[in-house]
Amino acid sequence: MSRTIRSFLAIPIEPTEQLGRFLGSLRKIQGTVRANRPEMLHFTIAFLGETKDHQISAVCEVMNEVIQETQEQQLTLQGVGAFPNRRRPRVVWIGCHPQQPMISLAERLTDALETIGFPREGRRFTPHLTVARVNGKPPESLMELIDTHRDQEFGKFLFDRMVYYQSELSRSGSKYTILQESVFSGDPDDEEIR
Repeated sequence: MSRTIRSFLAIPIEPTEQLGRFLGSLRKIQGTVRANRPEMLHFTIAFLGETKDHQISAVCEVMNEVIQETQEQQLTLQGVGAFPNRRRPRVVWIGCHPQQPMISLAERLTDALETIGFPREGRRFTPHLTVARVNGKPPESLMELIDTHRDQEFGKFLFDRMVYYQSELSRSGSKYTILQESVFSGDPDDEEIR
């Protein structure tokens, strides 16, 4: 019988000083808001969900092929928002600028993953760094924090690698195990940056 894991592909980031302060502000909000731990921060590029043992090596191959077309660059953490919306937030996120390098990577990766049996998601990819989850009615102080930081920059990060993670859920939160980490190797002249 084949083992199944829960997995995803992501861009890990090191928290900047500004992002650390924002996470601290989120932690001070009492009640229904749970800020992510700094070591768990990443931009999910493709959530694969239930992945069978025999699919893991194929995902690693696809990841390595796609990142050969991706170049390293500095991106800016910028803007705060919420899913599904600001009035009923379940996820608080920070975006990036420019978005196109990450969108382009996600599109190429989605196309390649589809060829090995992973279906496309029904929604458009939006680069976002989940910084908190909200369970229940959000306090007014959370909405004020989101509004105050809506357009703020939180520093730069290096868009230079992709990690294939296994995710294990528990009552104390998610635990991530790195299955593979690969550094971008694309030629700067091959990729259009917007």
